[in-house]
Amino acid sequence: MSDSVARQVYALSLIPRYPRSVPTTFIKHELNEVGFHAPIRTVQRDLVSLTLRWPMICDDSSKPFRWSWEPDASGSMFPVMDPAEALTIALAEQHLKSLLPNNSYRKIETYFKQARQTLSTIDKSKLRRWTQKVRVFPRGQPLQMATIRKDIEQVIYEALLNDTKVRVLYRKRYATVSSEYIISPLGLVSRNAVHYLVCAVDHDPGSIRYLPLHRFTKAVDLYEPAEIPEGFSLDSYLETNPLGFLRSVDPVNLEVIFSAEAAYHLSETPLNKTQSITQTRDGRVRIKATVADTSELRFWILGFGSSAEVVRPASLRKELSETSKEMHKVYTS
Repeated sequence: MSDSVARQVYALSLIPRYPRSVPTTFIKHELNEVGFHAPIRTVQRDLVSLTLRWPMICDDSSKPFRWSWEPDASGSMFPVMDPAEALTIALAEQHLKSLLPNNSYRKIETYFKQARQTLSTIDKSKLRRWTQKVRVFPRGQPLQMATIRKDIEQVIYEALLNDTKVRVLYRKRYATVSSEYIISPLGLVSRNAVHYLVCAVDHDPGSIRYLPLHRFTKAVDLYEPAEIPEGFSLDSYLETNPLGFLRSVDPVNLEVIFSAEAAYHLSETPLNKTQSITQTRDGRVRIKATVADTSELRFWILGFGSSAEVVRPASLRKELSETSKEMHKVYTS
């Protein structure tokens, strides 16, 4: 199940019935909150394509466009669900279940049940058995989601929605006791198996922290207006690389020589639109692309072992050379 399909499924759950409606900007914001980071134009294209399959209304009389279900649509998110559509939703469940926080997943769980029910009523259906033959594996080594207490999750999410302060007990890494803070929730960031709360802390004006939600041991909504830093934008904040996702805020011009076998899949699933592929004289494959300078980039290259040789940037080549030497020491000591 691709991220785009899962993104569209969640977008559908955000749309109300006419005469109520929501703008594209709202849907984009909610998608970002659960980890679907897509440009506003991509979200708009998703919604336009969905109107071709679902009984939806697009109010394009002003910008941003507004979206709603048709008045006579049935009470569920998917008013008319044929077997093929039910299969798509059932497969999307596998992807979203590991991605969404429990609170968000519960909001659309009813619709997944509807899809499963639709498939279960089709006697001797190959479609019904299809969901037993397809599995979704995340990129990299899959990790179990960190456990977040449901009562804490609910308080934090409601405070984030309503822009109110929260008194929390938070246990730092390796600490044996929790510390008390009063925070103003600003945003949520989902990365791998961890959900981070981006927040401002009362006793440290002007600073913004990111705290893993699973380390909260208590949360009480104070119902006081949150103190949101002037001009704060979650996207702008993440561009400063606070969580260490990036080694550098500047992208790198990557050049790697792969063995022919190792590089084959990159001709089918390229790194991005900047990628180019050329053959070397010794039969290997040279890949060039402009990519983000991340830890994942290093893990990905190292995963190819001796089948990948970094040519540029020189700093990355040197870094991976040193890493390889340290690994050699570990395995030969």
